Amino acid sequence: MRFEVRITLLVVLGIAAVAGATGTVAAQNADACGFPYEAPNGEVIQEEPDTVAPGIASVSQTLWEMGVNENDEKEAVGLTSNSFYLEGSAGYDDLGTTLGGSYEENVIEKDPDVVVNALFDPMGLESSLDDAGIDYVFLPQSGGFEEIKTNVRVVGRTVGECEAAERVVEDMEDTISRVDRAVSAREEPVVMYGTPTSDPGQYDNFVPGNGTFKHDIITTAGGDNVYDRIGVEGGGPDGSQEVQISGEQAVLALNEDPDWIVITEGSSVPRNDLYNATTAVQENQILRVNPNYINQDAPRVTVPLERMARAFHPEAFDDGGSGGGSGGGSAGGGVGTPSEGDKGPFSARVSVVDGAARATFDEGPVETVQLGAQVEGDVTVESLDVEGAPGAPVMRVSVQVPEQARDKQGTIRASIGEASLNEAGVSRDDLVAVRRNGGWEAVNATFLDTETGVTAVIETPGFSEFAVVGSTEPVARADATLEDGSVVLSALDSSDEYGEVVGYTWEVDGETYEGATVEVETDADEASLTITNDAGLTNETTVGIPAEEDDNETDGERVSGTVDEGDGTDRGDGNADGETGADENNDTESDAEDTPGFTALLAVAALVAAAFVRR
Repeated sequence: MRFEVRITLLVVLGIAAVAGATGTVAAQNADACGFPYEAPNGEVIQEEPDTVAPGIASVSQTLWEMGVNENDEKEAVGLTSNSFYLEGSAGYDDLGTTLGGSYEENVIEKDPDVVVNALFDPMGLESSLDDAGIDYVFLPQSGGFEEIKTNVRVVGRTVGECEAAERVVEDMEDTISRVDRAVSAREEPVVMYGTPTSDPGQYDNFVPGNGTFKHDIITTAGGDNVYDRIGVEGGGPDGSQEVQISGEQAVLALNEDPDWIVITEGSSVPRNDLYNATTAVQENQILRVNPNYINQDAPRVTVPLERMARAFHPEAFDDGGSGGGSGGGSAGGGVGTPSEGDKGPFSARVSVVDGAARATFDEGPVETVQLGAQVEGDVTVESLDVEGAPGAPVMRVSVQVPEQARDKQGTIRASIGEASLNEAGVSRDDLVAVRRNGGWEAVNATFLDTETGVTAVIETPGFSEFAVVGSTEPVARADATLEDGSVVLSALDSSDEYGEVVGYTWEVDGETYEGATVEVETDADEASLTITNDAGLTNETTVGIPAEEDDNETDGERVSGTVDEGDGTDRGDGNADGETGADENNDTESDAEDTPGFTALLAVAALVAAAFVRR
C-alpha cells in the first residue's frame, strides 16, 4: 500500500506542480509589466512611470512608435533637439542633447519619472539624475535587428507599455521576414554606404563595418557590404559602432566597384575619377534614404531596409515578392511601380531634414514627396487608372498633402518600370509630366535613366493629380482662303503624335480668335496660329492671307515652326530679263549707225562684192 500511496502522492504532486507552473506563467504574463523592475543597466524602477524624457532621438522614435505621444496616461516631458522630425512634435519642449545644449539642467527642471538614454552617456548625468530622484535607464548600442528589438522591449518595459512595444517588434519582424524571403538566393550587388574619401585631410570616413546595424540592413536587403569585403569590422567594446577608415581603405572600397551607393537625403556623391569609374555612378544607381531612419537604431530602420531591397532587387517584388515574399510589388521591374492589386493608398509621415519637409515611401510608384512648407502630418499617394490622362499615359497618381502645403511648390520623385514604357509604346525622349489643375497642364520634369526604367523628378507649383505621359509638341498647319470677301482660316490639318489637339488660337491684326476654323474680315497680310495638345504642349505657325483680287488659295503648311509659302521666285523675272536683252541689242545698232564714215564703208564693200560675183 505504501507503494501505491507513494505513486498516488507523486501523481498528485506532479499535477499540482504543473498547475502551479501554469499558474506562475499565467501570473507572469498577466503581470509582464509589473513593478519594481530592474533595467539591464541595474537601475531599479519602483513604480510605473507616468512621465519620461528621452536622452536621444532613437528613444524618441521608439516612444512615438509605441504611441506614447497619443497616450493620455503616459507623457514625454520633452524631446531632444534632433527629434523634431517626428510627426506631432512641434508642441514639445526642446531638451537639448546629451552632447550639449543644457540637457541635464533642462531635464531636471522637467522632473520626469525616468530618463531613457542610449549611445552617449555623459559623465555625471546619472549621478545628477539620481540626486534629483529621477530614474535613469541606459541602452546599449545595437549591432543588428535583434538588438534593436531588444531595446524596444526594454523601453516598453521601462515605461509600462509592454504590449505596445511587442506590437512594434511584431511590425518590424513582419517587414524583415518579408524582405528576407523576397531577396533570398538572389545575386547580391556590392553596396557602399556613405562616400568615404581618399583625402587624408578628411575625418568623416566613418563607415558601417561588419557587426553594425547598418551592415545588417544592407545584407538583409540582399546587398553585399563593400566594407565587409575589404575586412572592416565594427568598433567599440561590442563591435557594433561605425569606425573611421583611412584614405587607402576608401580607395580599396571604391576599387571593389560598388553597384549601388546609398547616401542620406540631401547628400551627394563626389564626382572624381574614383567615383566616376564605379558602376553605381555610371548607371546612376544612387539611392537616397531618410537620415533619421538609417542613422538611428530604432524601429524605423525597416523603412530604409525595404527601400534598399526594392532598389537592389526590383524583380523580387514584381509578383508580391518572389520566394514567398509578400511585399507590395512593382509591375514591370520598376522600383515601386504598383502591381494591379497594389495601388494604395500609401501614406508616409512628413519629416524635416536639413530644413526640407519630405515624405518617403516604400511602396507604390512615388519614392519621395518634398513640400514647399514645413508642416506636420501625412502625405498620401494613390495610383489611378491611366485612362483619362492625356497623350499616351504611362503612370497616373493622386498626391494628397497637408492643407498648408497644398498650393506650395514641391518636388515628386517617382519610378517607372521598363514594361510600363513598352506597354504604352513611349520613347524615353518623349516623356512629359502633367498636372491636373482644372484641365491638364505640363510641368517641369527631369527623367533619369535607371537599370529598370526611368525615375521622374517632377517640379510642381502645387499638389493634386499627376501623370507621366508620352507627348511631343503638336504639328501646327494653317490655311487661309478668301470666300465672299471674308478670310477663312483653318487649322484642321494640324496633328499630334500621341494625343489630340484641343486648343486653337489665332492672332490677326491684333485681334484674337478661337477655333479650328474661323472667318474674319481683315486687310492683314498674315495670321498666326497657336495650337495646344491635351498634354498642354503648344506649337505655332503663321500663314499668309491672299489679297482680295487673288482668287488662288494660299496653303500655309508648317515647316520647322514656320509656313512654307513656295520658293520665293517671281515667275515674271524671266520676261523682264528678255526685255532687257532686247533693249541692249537696239542700243548697239543705234550706236553703229551713228559712227562717222559708216555709210561710205558699206558702199565700198558692196562694189567689191559685186566685182567678185561678176568674175
